[in-house]
Amino acid sequence: MNLEQIKQEVMALAAAQNFGVRPEEILVAEKAVLIHSEISEVFEASLKNQVDGKDGVAEELADVLIRILHLGGIYEVDFLILPETPSEFITAGANEQILRLHLLISQTWEDYRRGRLAEFKEKLVLAAAYLIAMSEKFKIDLNAAVAAKMKLNQNRDWRTEGKPNEKFIFKA
Repeated sequence: MNLEQIKQEVMALAAAQNFGVRPEEILVAEKAVLIHSEISEVFEASLKNQVDGKDGVAEELADVLIRILHLGGIYEVDFLILPETPSEFITAGANEQILRLHLLISQTWEDYRRGRLAEFKEKLVLAAAYLIAMSEKFKIDLNAAVAAKMKLNQNRDWRTEGKPNEKFIFKA
């Protein structure tokens, strides 16, 4: 899996959709929350044993990786060499892996917030390694899942101006 190539594709899409490609164009807190949201969706899909298809583990893992690569692209993170994934992560159950990924993203945000940019970048790379290990546990071709999600995202209408986002409309 060539994460650097995928990162370039993610950054091209981000530029085309005005999602931000430089630090001053984004809020890292927002990006961290969005990554957490995608990880929660992985958890929901896992609980339903829904690995494939719309909103399945494969699609949601792809979303997490795309968001991590986007944030990494903004901060010029090098994803060419991934660290060795700790054996305790690899041997953990799927739900524990998801929780550990949530914690790692929280720690990543904390490093950024405290100005520890090198640690922030290292944790983004480690998160990518975790995602690859998780895809292996779920027997998912993460490359194919990311390619499918990127194709879907390229053809998606991201404009929300003047249109309510149904996810944020509370119904009594």
